[in-house]
Amino acid sequence: MNLKALIIFLLFLGWSFGSGWFYLSKIKRVLDSDTSSTHAQAKPSIMFYSNSSEPNVSDDFEAYKEALLAELGDFGKLSIVGLYDPSEFNLSDLENLGEARALEVRSLFPSIDDSRISITSEERVYDENLSKHEGVILEVDKNEALVKSENGATLDYYQLSDVKVEAYLTFLSIEQADKQIEVVGYAQDIEELDERIGVELKMANNVVAKLVTLGYDHSLISVSSSEVNSSNSTENEAINRKVELLIK
Repeated sequence: MNLKALIIFLLFLGWSFGSGWFYLSKIKRVLDSDTSSTHAQAKPSIMFYSNSSEPNVSDDFEAYKEALLAELGDFGKLSIVGLYDPSEFNLSDLENLGEARALEVRSLFPSIDDSRISITSEERVYDENLSKHEGVILEVDKNEALVKSENGATLDYYQLSDVKVEAYLTFLSIEQADKQIEVVGYAQDIEELDERIGVELKMANNVVAKLVTLGYDHSLISVSSSEVNSSNSTENEAINRKVELLIK
């Protein structure tokens, strides 16, 4: 090998190592980040005059609402916290003005089922020189997309496109590519055994397809359904639909 070829080869090795290190570092930063819950402040889209429970929405409210509903998805929950100053007059029949404000804001989201909304109130001290205040906080709570354990992780099946899930599967395909993996599907909201097993295997195989696409050796992956009794299921389908990855 002449000198020129040697230099090119060394540069290529350096580039390969550097890009690989950067890629893995980026993936690990995503996995270590906290994206379990997201918050959306109502200000300035929803404001209230002092002593009033009637919301005043700004021109950008519909865009704000659309973004919040997209963030909420099909299974997220919306927490509405009504804010109030104890010195304000409460002309409603409710315990405080904050609760009245929260209920009024709830009416702005008729497409969300009551089972996915919580209403609370919280005291604030407002600037008496201002006639209009932030009177509500909206908080979107979603299930954890990824919960890591000592021997693998559990994925929320409805959030397989979540950035942390994608990063974790990519991480496995690079750093754990020589390990045996068992992929287990859970669909505990389905009582009929044969139907449940079919759904669980389909869910598990969808995750396997993602792993194989990322380069994982299909021969190292096994698929199974849950052996957990479906009587332990909850009414929330999102909690019951999950896929567990067990690294052996």
